[in-house]
Amino acid sequence: LAVALFDEELRLLRANQRYRDLTGTDTVGALGRSVYDSFPNALADLDDLIDNVVGGLPMIPHRVAFRPRVGAERMIDVMFTAVAPASAAPGNEGGLLFVGTDVTDREQLRADLARSIAQLETIFDVIPDSVRVFDADGKIARSNAQAALEHGAARPEALEDLWRLDRPRTIDGVSLFVHEHPTARALGGERVRGMSLTVRRGEDAANAGAERVVEVNSNPLRDESGK
Repeated sequence: LAVALFDEELRLLRANQRYRDLTGTDTVGALGRSVYDSFPNALADLDDLIDNVVGGLPMIPHRVAFRPRVGAERMIDVMFTAVAPASAAPGNEGGLLFVGTDVTDREQLRADLARSIAQLETIFDVIPDSVRVFDADGKIARSNAQAALEHGAARPEALEDLWRLDRPRTIDGVSLFVHEHPTARALGGERVRGMSLTVRRGEDAANAGAERVVEVNSNPLRDESGK
């Protein structure tokens, strides 16, 4: 954290090295400087924020770009807090505390993650296979565009709905109970590869109940705790 303490006259009393690195100031030259002049490289006017806190208004962190002497801009969550006097005795008039949290790397990671998610969602939707992700309770958490076309207007929300719509049977004609469905087996921790099933697809009048043969792959997905 970049930290600076200003006295009751709003002049810099002390600051840590992180504050000096952030603002590009040195300790000797900065001491006694007004709080309004203590953030020369902030790419936003902080005067209103300071005035509000001095006037008794609460403040939430405010994100401000800083331009350091070396390197790229840094995004800082800026926080000013009024410091109450320790006592009513002279010399204990209080002051103002500045705390700055550098969130540049975190926000860059967030932006990178957002881009990765967008790319994966695009890939997920253009896969020609039907893909569904189920949660631990068997509810459909996500499905791709191809999966949405399989049952017309019907939108299965859980494994049981999908099983009821598909009426899956083995190639030999044996109907599967819901607990025998490849997805149910994957939810139990089993990996199912290349299982051929006959399923019912299509809801329009000309294609009602049409049967299709599909190859099913189901894999368990585990969280960090192994669930």
